[in-house]
Amino acid sequence: MEWGLFSLVIVTGALAASGAGLLVRGAGAPISLRLAAMVAGAGAAVVAWRWQAGGWPGWWLPVAWLVTVLGAPLALADVRHRRLPDVLTLPAYPLLAVALAGGGLETLTAGLAGALLFGGAHLLVRHFAPGQLGAGDVKLTGSLGAVLGAVGWPALAFAAVAASFLSAALAAAGRLRTLTRRPGKTVAPPPKPGDGPEHPTSCPHPPIAAAGGGATALAAAAATGSATAADKPSPAPRPHPRAVDPRSSAVDASHQVAHPRTPAPCGGRAAGSGTPGASDGRTTHRRTPGRSHRPARPPRVPHGPALLLATWLCAVVAGPGSGVAMS
Repeated sequence: MEWGLFSLVIVTGALAASGAGLLVRGAGAPISLRLAAMVAGAGAAVVAWRWQAGGWPGWWLPVAWLVTVLGAPLALADVRHRRLPDVLTLPAYPLLAVALAGGGLETLTAGLAGALLFGGAHLLVRHFAPGQLGAGDVKLTGSLGAVLGAVGWPALAFAAVAASFLSAALAAAGRLRTLTRRPGKTVAPPPKPGDGPEHPTSCPHPPIAAAGGGATALAAAAATGSATAADKPSPAPRPHPRAVDPRSSAVDASHQVAHPRTPAPCGGRAAGSGTPGASDGRTTHRRTPGRSHRPARPPRVPHGPALLLATWLCAVVAGPGSGVAMS
């Protein structure tokens, strides 16, 4: 192969991958066009070198080229967005069918059988285990199965096993990383010398005691914050319009003086009361509604890149006629 044709295969592969990346962007799965062009250009260089080595017939070059050009943006979209847009997976069927038609009716028939077998197997997996495969993966396996069927039935088995092994290895690595990851602890900086406590342990103003039928002078002094008011006698309570037994009032007043209520700090409550936020040393834990305390599960590893890589290896390294054809 001349160097001009070699360069043409690489340049057209990079440009075509960039155009496919634009279609993927329009489908709501933006990817890096530069990265797609670089990956496709490197793959097209391997395709051109393999063709130059004379390992395939000439009609196989468009098939390997299409797998490279369509596979690069699809793999990037699946890795980043967990999506395989229909804008590329569906047009792959007619494009690859036209390319396989260059090998004759036998190659086209083998490709059709491979598409039905490979796509049907993944459709069953999708039906019985929906969490393992997405709908885009099933659509992709039909076109990839056509390429693998043209290569030979050993390629179908190799691609299925290699893609499953690669996806399982990546999933295990992600699960191990999630289990070994621990949340970081936030350490408060030490206080500077001379600085007071950040959160005071007592209120700047004494709390107001609950006033009963016979409020004492001490409670009135705590409510007003005056130190001198504690020495003054408490004014007599104003009589209620209704008749009140003076003996019961005296008993209540004496009981309050003998057993005063313990004032509560800021944000707390008096000891023995039923209000939350007690200052008796206990900590109240509140569960935030709508939040789960279970450990985060690792995201599902996309299966599309593994399928594309396994198919690309079979198409480029092995080539057509390397196995028993499915005719």
